[in-house]
Amino acid sequence: MIKKLRNFIVNPDGQLQTRGKKVTVNHLIPVAQRQMTKLNWKHINLTPRTKMSVKRAVTVCSLDVALDILQGPLPPEDTVGTRTYLKQCHKLFHIFNKNSEVDPTCYKQLLSIMIWFDNWYDEVKQSSSQATCGLKDHWKQFIPRITYKDLKRSIRAFLGVVQYVQMHHPEIHITPKTMCQDDVENYFSLQRARVARGKPKTLQFFEPSPTIETEPLLTSELKDLQSNIGSYDLTALPNLVSIPLSKQNLSSVETTNYFSEKEGWE
Repeated sequence: MIKKLRNFIVNPDGQLQTRGKKVTVNHLIPVAQRQMTKLNWKHINLTPRTKMSVKRAVTVCSLDVALDILQGPLPPEDTVGTRTYLKQCHKLFHIFNKNSEVDPTCYKQLLSIMIWFDNWYDEVKQSSSQATCGLKDHWKQFIPRITYKDLKRSIRAFLGVVQYVQMHHPEIHITPKTMCQDDVENYFSLQRARVARGKPKTLQFFEPSPTIETEPLLTSELKDLQSNIGSYDLTALPNLVSIPLSKQNLSSVETTNYFSEKEGWE
């Protein structure tokens, strides 16, 4: 989600606009030039590799960048849209990635984020009838609606899980950082790396599953344990150790006897 929200603002052809104020990458350029924050040109001019970095997305959508924009040559009233957008993204990410117990005050913050995007959506929707250009170009003032729905679903689901746990299991403490899906993404990255063009078929997916070691997965995640980026926390996993699994000899296993590719998903 944070990578998607970052992509919309660094898009040079973006037309995001809220309350008549643009949300544009042009407001980030003076920040990168001054070099008073971690933001640099690599965060703005993305490559296929750097585009997938969560840390770079967090750097762009940070409170430091939003505050540093005020120190630039642009009038504050012109950059209010970009600064507000970055602050909303910053709050969203850090609430979902806290490595401590859920703070009750974050519930209101999540609702305020959702309300802010709701008001933005209603604003663009109401002005669609007066649009001088086509509706497709008009809706470019807002983030893609599928991302908007995913954002609301994420917030509602998180609040729903917290409410359910607190009602039925008050002794359980929720750590939002452990609810990320980085481990799932890492697993599928390993699967795609073993197949040309990164699109494994059913048999190609199941064949390497017994041979994929857990060590590469744990190694990549253990590096993030001491940082604020990652899906695990030392307090939540005190007994986590890296134990490589022995590889299975596929030559002695006739996978075709188990199922055919056509029957795989059935």
